[in-house]
Amino acid sequence: MSSNWSLESLRLSIFTADQPKGTEADWTFLTGQDEAEVRQNVPGGKVYVGDFGLGRLTLGFGPNRVDVIMGIKADFAEDAAVPAFAEWDAGIDEFQSVASKFLANFTHPVARLALGSVMLQQAPDEKSVNSILSGYLKSAKIQPDTEDFLYRINSPTRSNILPLKLNRILSLGSVKIQRGSIRVGGNEAGIVMGGQVFAARLELDHSTDAANASPLDRSLLVPIWDELVGLGRQNVESGEL
Repeated sequence: MSSNWSLESLRLSIFTADQPKGTEADWTFLTGQDEAEVRQNVPGGKVYVGDFGLGRLTLGFGPNRVDVIMGIKADFAEDAAVPAFAEWDAGIDEFQSVASKFLANFTHPVARLALGSVMLQQAPDEKSVNSILSGYLKSAKIQPDTEDFLYRINSPTRSNILPLKLNRILSLGSVKIQRGSIRVGGNEAGIVMGGQVFAARLELDHSTDAANASPLDRSLLVPIWDELVGLGRQNVESGEL
């Protein structure tokens, strides 16, 4: 089932005990590019952005947090079926590798790691969306004529690497995408609305225990990240666990 999902975004979040100061060297190490397309100072930190691999990469530094995010490229086709940069299987493989490289060389004390992902799967109508979502649910049931469905659950588990709780937050919902274009010319401009697109939405937010205050062993950061990604792969393949 996993290959049917298209990726809107993927995220690695690193929660630190200090305030990392990001530099262009961090971007170069992560991507191999001499400089980022966009470099921006934000409150308490910096953000570097540029196209990389399958998507558009963002490396953000803020107070007690660093985020590596893969999203839609700058030249994304507006007429695409759903807003996405890659299929799940290809996208998660690439992102897991890139994020692991960054984590393996991260020198700040880390108290928590998190994996985030948003996926979409197009369907011809709302009933078809409900059918897709039903295949990923165990503790809820969707009636065929349900509209605007939204469901969120955390099914915590224990890490196999450290004596820590892992949060497994899964969100499922139905979305309608309405496209439009601006018409310029004649006596006045106007907005031309296109057809409506129906899609199932799957969101993951898996993380180590927020209550943990002790720095994680640096040698275990990549294995813990791989464990979170593995839990995400299980959700995408089988739904609610």
